[in-house]
Amino acid sequence: MRHPVSPGLFLISLVLTLRLAAASPKWEPVTPAELAEDRPRIEPEAAAEILRYRLEIDDSQAGQRDVTTQIRFKIYDPGRAVDITRVARFWGGHANEQYEIMARLTLPDGTSRIFDRHDLRERSVAEEGRTNGVLGRLGTRYNWGVEEKFLAVTGVVKGAVLDVWEWEPKLEKTFWRLNAIQRPDTPIRQFEYLSRYRIDKELLHRSFVLNPCGGQMTHDEKAGIVRFSAQNLPSIRREPLAAPDTYFSLTIIETDEYLYRPLERRNSRVPLPASVPLSLGPWAFYSTGQDFQDADKGYATKPVKTKAGELVAGVADPREKARRIYDYVQTLYQRFHHRADLENWFTRYVESVDELIDLDKIDSTIIRNEDFNYLFVALARAAGLECHSVFHPMRTAFPFHVDMVSELFLSHWTLAVKTGDAWVLCDPCSDVPLGFGTLPWEIEGQVALMAMPRQQTFLNVPPSAPENSRTDTAAELDMDAEGSLQGQCTRTFTGHAAHVVRERLRKTGREEWWRLTRSLLDLQNSSSEVRLLQVEGLDSPEEPVRLHAALRWPAYAPVMGDRLMFVLSVWREGQPPLLNSTTRTTPVFFPFPNLQTETITIHLPRGYRPGTLPKPITAHSGEFSYALAVSHDPGRDLLTVERTAVNGAIEIPVADYRQARDWFQRVSVADQIGIVLSRQADAPPR
Repeated sequence: MRHPVSPGLFLISLVLTLRLAAASPKWEPVTPAELAEDRPRIEPEAAAEILRYRLEIDDSQAGQRDVTTQIRFKIYDPGRAVDITRVARFWGGHANEQYEIMARLTLPDGTSRIFDRHDLRERSVAEEGRTNGVLGRLGTRYNWGVEEKFLAVTGVVKGAVLDVWEWEPKLEKTFWRLNAIQRPDTPIRQFEYLSRYRIDKELLHRSFVLNPCGGQMTHDEKAGIVRFSAQNLPSIRREPLAAPDTYFSLTIIETDEYLYRPLERRNSRVPLPASVPLSLGPWAFYSTGQDFQDADKGYATKPVKTKAGELVAGVADPREKARRIYDYVQTLYQRFHHRADLENWFTRYVESVDELIDLDKIDSTIIRNEDFNYLFVALARAAGLECHSVFHPMRTAFPFHVDMVSELFLSHWTLAVKTGDAWVLCDPCSDVPLGFGTLPWEIEGQVALMAMPRQQTFLNVPPSAPENSRTDTAAELDMDAEGSLQGQCTRTFTGHAAHVVRERLRKTGREEWWRLTRSLLDLQNSSSEVRLLQVEGLDSPEEPVRLHAALRWPAYAPVMGDRLMFVLSVWREGQPPLLNSTTRTTPVFFPFPNLQTETITIHLPRGYRPGTLPKPITAHSGEFSYALAVSHDPGRDLLTVERTAVNGAIEIPVADYRQARDWFQRVSVADQIGIVLSRQADAPPR
């Protein structure tokens, strides 16, 4: 007997059926020629190749984005293709519940199997946040997690073809998207990209291709369609000290920007800028608009002028004026910028820079980073200093060129203040405080746009000098007749090196700092025992960070009868060269230039004397230099080792890799120079 189906249940069933139909792949047949292939075409050593890679992005619907990916793999070595046959996807936060992933495995005999939602597995990779109910989780900005969904494809054999289809609908639409296409160890024979975007008279859509690899792009502005295709894309290698993939992988970037960016204003005392003709340059429009915001939101009101007068009273030097203002704004930022929290649901935004000066007296106010930047502008101008906003690309995102015209590429905001004839750039809104005139290393070594009216002015932001980012190690150690070392050491970090250490310590609870000590002292690969004694200099970004530690290294010097043999550069003992690989396919990417010094004094065991001391070493090669000197004071049985290494590079092109590798190989050999101590005839027995 058939039971009648209610209209409601029928409608739900129909909707689910249509949704599943819309989210199902159209599997293309696998050809006999594809099944018959027995070796890779592009890279002979590849475990698999991508025969076809199709990426389709649909931005044509308002407020949402659908992404569909279809990839066909040819498997040549299943044992080395594990990453391919475990099809995984990660999310930060909650996973998209409508995400679909399916795979079809076709064996060499033509039989196939579908892996679908029934084979899908999920797991939580990491999570953080409060767990005391829904309100508890909503009441913190730090609630996040990493989820993984994956298909574990089984039954893969040599010669099989694996088709993978992914569909992720209703993603939050953003104003830019970036896709780095090439993959590690898996070359691509055919790549096709299709992007549909919504035609909007208020938006300008731009497309950029980095490292096109001979591919071709077409842009149909009337239909709102971007296409790109390329053939024979090599795989990329994950190498140590490598730049982001965007520096060497085919990367497609699309942006949407308002043609007429509305200028928010806080007062009517600053006139709106006139129109900006295109002849002034493509960046002039953006620069002019931001200059207006500096003048309007950074307007020097009477309270601002009063505060500026207090801060620079009795000071004539422009740089010192700027530094005092910087210290004041940075202190405010560190105290108050976390007040924008979901716990304060009934709040309002700061309405003027005057309010920032009296934040201690104001409750329930949301503060944005930009408010502090505008306060700096207002105070600097009130103090008679010329000051402008500056916008930087990030080295850790992609290589930037000025013809990549989109404000979305200039994501880091600093401030330029003129002191005499020079511009000083500063960043008062860094979560980990920076000293005045110090910038995050991620924005150095590039150009930056300074906001000035009706012009496009780019500043060159060079890398900091090596001597500005030092790591200095001083140790006073005792060696006994059994070859063990013990004593105390101090490592001092300045500049970028200090900022990195401050950030690592900030992210780690004070009670857990001891866990970082070995790596901060570069002793994580040794058999030494290290105990953290004290950390100094964390409270002031202008000061170095100093780590004091106790060191004990049992049997550092092997005993060979009446002799002890050991490596002079204690902190380098057993370490491989910084650049060790024979070949290189990507540029070497250093965070920042640096200088390392070590001064180690070793009190020798009683009755032991060193043999012939190695001659001093001094060597230079381009941006690199090295020095090592050893001395012995027989009156105090004291051996002193002094080492200096300078790296002035931020990037080593592939063409220069062999020369740089040879340099670091020679440095490594020098670091492993040993010395022999001989027990004298009148020495006391061990």
